[in-house]
Amino acid sequence: GPSAAHTQTAETDIAAAATETSPAPSSPFMWGSCSIGPVLRSRLADAGMVSPFPIQEAAFTPISKGKNVVIGSATGSGKTLAFILPLVATSQRTTPSRVLVITPSRELTMQLRREVDLLWPPLEEEEASKSAVHIVGELDSEASASDEDDDGDGLMELLSIGDAPILVGTPHSLRRLMTTASTVLRSSRRNGGGDG
Repeated sequence: GPSAAHTQTAETDIAAAATETSPAPSSPFMWGSCSIGPVLRSRLADAGMVSPFPIQEAAFTPISKGKNVVIGSATGSGKTLAFILPLVATSQRTTPSRVLVITPSRELTMQLRREVDLLWPPLEEEEASKSAVHIVGELDSEASASDEDDDGDGLMELLSIGDAPILVGTPHSLRRLMTTASTVLRSSRRNGGGDG
């Protein structure tokens, strides 16, 4: 992980950059100083976001370069878009499990899905639309919050991840998924899954 000095530097750099404003974009690829391409820029403009909030602009470059950053800003200042936009702008929707986001609550998982669906609208499929976000535990969200998981439900969860490029979950739901995956792997090995 990053050292305390590295984290402090990243926080200071983002805080300093967040106080500056940028001129209006002059290129169809730019949203403020964020190079996002014309499609994402158009989707943001269609949603009424013609320019980034300072925290979004400040966080974009370090996150797109894969740097560790800490984002701190007031409620409603655009933090969710500040961290997800650079990840979407530098990813391919066709690359499965590219991004893992751990959220403290189910409400934040839903907020994150709304932000991603704005940038990458759900694909229409035969029976329903499919978001680029897979929310781990969504299949059993109405089920009991107990630690016990029916093997069938867990397997359905593993299979339902499919080709989603962004996986989102709470620590509890991700722990349940890891437990299920370990159980399936052990069962496969016991049943001769490696014999060919």
